[in-house]
Amino acid sequence: MAASTSLFVHGWEHREDRHFIRWMFDSALGKERFDGPREFLGEMYWTSTVLNTMTMREYFIIYQGSLVQCYERASNHTIPHPNFANARFIGKAEIEYNRVDHWIEKDHMGRDHLQIFDLVDNGYVVRMDYDDGRRGHAVTFEFHEWDVASQDASLFMINADILAICNSV
Repeated sequence: MAASTSLFVHGWEHREDRHFIRWMFDSALGKERFDGPREFLGEMYWTSTVLNTMTMREYFIIYQGSLVQCYERASNHTIPHPNFANARFIGKAEIEYNRVDHWIEKDHMGRDHLQIFDLVDNGYVVRMDYDDGRRGHAVTFEFHEWDVASQDASLFMINADILAICNSV
């Protein structure tokens, strides 16, 4: 329901994309945040994306040297949150020499869309393969550690100076 994790994402926007990001979320607050380097308009930037999952709005903030830009828009992406009530156990596997349980989750139409691999000893998810129909390819999420706890609400607050220059898209 609330945690932060470092993860490596393969295929976030395009099949060849690779992103190393920090993801923080708190379901009780209805907020998520992604921080990490990202290409934007052909150049590399440091980015922060703050999602309000209740209003379905996001703030995409990019930094490059002294330049700061902000775009506010309808939320169009997040990381899948597994629902084990819709998943079936497939068997065992191994990831980075760790034994994992392998699950497959069905979407609302009954189609297999998410493979979930969690550690046998503590249930922490270490990998998810998401069949993203919108992108036409699978997206792989590799989780490297978990800090499971409520998140400080200030993580999701945007500085007033940045909000003042935020452009609606």
